[in-house]
This record gives sequence, structure tokens and C-alpha cells, in this order.
Amino acid sequence: MWSGGREIGIVLVAGALAGCSARPDQQAVAPTHKASAAPSGPSGSTASSDVNDSDIARRVQSWVKAQNADSGPLMIRWGEADLDGDSTKEVLVYVGGPMMCGSGGCTLDVLKAEPDGFTRIGALSVSQLPVGVLDSNSHGMRDLAVTTYGGGAPEQIMRVPFDGKKYASNPTVKPATPVDTIGTEVIAAGPLEKLD
Repeated sequence: MWSGGREIGIVLVAGALAGCSARPDQQAVAPTHKASAAPSGPSGSTASSDVNDSDIARRVQSWVKAQNADSGPLMIRWGEADLDGDSTKEVLVYVGGPMMCGSGGCTLDVLKAEPDGFTRIGALSVSQLPVGVLDSNSHGMRDLAVTTYGGGAPEQIMRVPFDGKKYASNPTVKPATPVDTIGTEVIAAGPLEKLD
């Protein structure tokens, strides 16, 4: 008699306790490089300055820590894309950790840069990686393409619109709708960076 049900249950519980995702490539906490929706160079690297990248990285890490101070250990993976066409990139940051994730995924924050920090224009629960942006837009902001799966749901990519004030908070229900493409990938699937 096959007893695989017990082993599967143990694996599922262990995956949920690991914090972010049922995918092993998203549970690691090794440092990672951010992705960007900017044109890529020959090796897939983005054409932006290291000084600017390190400044943005510090600002993103600081913001995530401040917003989630009571959430225990945190991990992130992030990228930038110009969502509103004003030539200034918004930041998409995938935040993982024991208090930030469940069987359906982790939190995806969408941030607009301000002189004194960031304004959150989206906080999407149950998100998975990769995350992209689409050519379509809603209320002047490009639609997001968010991967969803887990909790018994099959993997799919969902178009998440902006309502004029913020992005829809749950990519698994309306107004989010299924799409066939990730569009321009902004945050690739991969290990998350542990925040100190």
C-alpha cells in the first residue's frame, strides 16, 4: 500500500513554514541582483549606474524594514519599471518571511519614488514570482502580470489593473484576469535577499 499522502503532507507543511513559496528556487535567502524593465545588455545586465543602483537598493531595503518592523526575518527580491510613462521608474518589491507569506505566496509592494521615500500604490497578497508589466494600462498605469499558484490553485499569470489610486490587492480574484504572457519581466523567479 502506498503511503505517499503522509510524506506529501509533511513536504507541504515544511514548504509553508519555509516562508515564501512552494518552489525551492524562491525559498533560498542568498543575495540576489535586482531585475529591471530597462533594455538589457548582451549578458542580460541592465544599463544603469552602480551608484544609482546601490542608492535605490538601500532606500528599498530601508523602506521594507520600516514598514514591516514587527514581521520577523525579511527577504526581498525587487525590480524597477516605469509604470506611468513619466520616465521615473516605480519599484516592485517582493517581500518574503514567515509573517509575509502563505501557501499562495508572499506580498508584492508597488512603490512610487518620492523625494523623502516611497508611496505605496499597491500591496498584493498571495503573489508568486516571476512578476512583469504588460503593454496594456488602466487609469494611466501599466497593468502588472503576476504569477499565482499554491493553496491547491494551478499556476497562472494574472493581469492586475490600477484603479486610479492603487493596484488591486489580490491577484487571484477580479478585477485581476488571466493572461497568456508575463510581458516585460521585472522580478525574475529566484532566491530572495535576506535583510539584516
